[in-house]
Amino acid sequence: MPLHRHRRAPPVAVTDGALQVCFALASVTNLVTVDAAAEPFAVAPDDVFARTFDDLRVGLSHQQMPIFKANLAGLLPRPLAPDVARIADDAGLAIGDVADFIAAALRKTVLP
Repeated sequence: MPLHRHRRAPPVAVTDGALQVCFALASVTNLVTVDAAAEPFAVAPDDVFARTFDDLRVGLSHQQMPIFKANLAGLLPRPLAPDVARIADDAGLAIGDVADFIAAALRKTVLP
């Protein structure tokens, strides 16, 4: 019987970090879904960036924020880990503000 090796999917190119924020959200809550095959990517709810993490249509709690942050850090280039760690464990934060913070950190640290 052949051994099947598990291969990691190739990483998704990081542009402004919005897709990675959505992936990290979807990894913690089943209320957020991401279609990365669409161009541009699609996310439900479609106004996720206008919502807070604890919004009823997103569903994260303060206790889940460290999980979100750990997943987000794993999806972004390693030099951004300290920036991700600075995000408060506050589910009342606006998702769009976090996405903007990540985009600024990417521009400062990684992107040309």
